[in-house]
Amino acid sequence: MIEPKIYFIPFSEIDLNDPFFDSLRKDYLDFEQWFTKKSKAPQEKAFVTYNQEKRIEGFMYLKREEMPVGDVEPPINFSGKLLKIGTFKVNGHGTKFAEQFIFIMFSQAIKNNYDKIYVTVYANKQEGLTKRLQLFGFTTYGEKNGETVLIKNLQYDNSQSHYFNYPLIQANRFFLLAIYPQWHTSLFPQSKLKTEKNHKHLDLTSSNSITKIYIAFYPYELKTGDAAIIYRTSEDNKSARYCSVVTSLCIVEEVKYKYDFKDVEALLEYCKGRSVFSDSDIHGFWKKNTLIIIKLLYITNFPKKPTRQNLLENNIINKEPIRCYPISKQHAMWILEQAELPTTHYIQN
Repeated sequence: MIEPKIYFIPFSEIDLNDPFFDSLRKDYLDFEQWFTKKSKAPQEKAFVTYNQEKRIEGFMYLKREEMPVGDVEPPINFSGKLLKIGTFKVNGHGTKFAEQFIFIMFSQAIKNNYDKIYVTVYANKQEGLTKRLQLFGFTTYGEKNGETVLIKNLQYDNSQSHYFNYPLIQANRFFLLAIYPQWHTSLFPQSKLKTEKNHKHLDLTSSNSITKIYIAFYPYELKTGDAAIIYRTSEDNKSARYCSVVTSLCIVEEVKYKYDFKDVEALLEYCKGRSVFSDSDIHGFWKKNTLIIIKLLYITNFPKKPTRQNLLENNIINKEPIRCYPISKQHAMWILEQAELPTTHYIQN
């Protein structure tokens, strides 16, 4: 199975004649004119993904919007920075490419200190995309030429769900959560190590999804709302001190146990599209009574990945193997700083 990839490339390298753009031509009379103008500007780029036939499957264009935005009713005007999703379309074939684009969009917003994001959609034509955006905190703001205007406010709202607040999190408890190498990169493709050049995803759907399900067999203390820093263990025959690394930040959305499911079929349905484990794997897991099923929201990858040796040197962990290891908020913040992550942008007090 070919590893999915989203490219950030100039408009001039994108084929305007690809059938993918037919619906956009129909919905926007000036689409070709707009696209051609962007193609003549080398600095103008978009996020694009392709299928195995080299046809476009997804497209997203982002830009900073100057305020006030007067062609929206009511006009948008505030003192912060506004990110506009200029064009966003994803073909739907059962995968969750839309969430991969949403992940990139939020990463760009956080990296560049945006306060709000807005997009216009034909809600009746783009029902699936609209619902997914609403799940991740976009709310109806107004109207523009027959389209619905949705806005995402990048401020944490205690009255809302983890999905709604994504990618911002509030957490009182922090854990290192160990993931074995054979599962890690297929579950967290954005956190792939540079040494994994030959790795191929085991499952397209779970790789693209922001929601991840991991199954383990230990009495973990994890609860909904805990922050999980993903700890990728080392491969066999490699030094754990230097090959075990922390790679990613997640928040625990839900924790379930074997007794929460009436049978293995119910567990299979729960994991569908969210886990790297095969049906055969899960049937095997079902035989164990210590089953724990962890639903995570993947927040971000780490630009730099501190090693087990770094954690030992700073007394964050001891020499025992890590499965689900509680750490203080102070130590968690240290890890995120060493990972070169803008912690105050993701972690809300």
